[in-house]
Amino acid sequence: MNYRFLAVWLETIGCIVVFFASLFAVTAGDSLSPGLVGLSVTYALQVTQTLNWLIRITSDIETHLVSIERLKEYGEVVQVLGFEHVSVFATATRVTKSNSDTKACLTLFD
Repeated sequence: MNYRFLAVWLETIGCIVVFFASLFAVTAGDSLSPGLVGLSVTYALQVTQTLNWLIRITSDIETHLVSIERLKEYGEVVQVLGFEHVSVFATATRVTKSNSDTKACLTLFD
């Protein structure tokens, strides 16, 4: 949904740029060569594609940086005391606490 909203705004900005480039070409009259007018309108038409490309590349870079950030954080996670291997198929859990020690011990049943 957000991408479509952004695409509509980018298309609107592109249309405004094309409108003003065309308006400037018409009001300039004979002072501009037809080649220069065509070049300016052509570049104005490419603004929308360039903006869409920039937004897509920026979001891809952000996604890749977030994944690197997550890997860094996962590497810094402190392992819980006493757990070497935890079964994925654990069906029930029980938390026990000893009176002499304040550390919680999690027991998994297969």
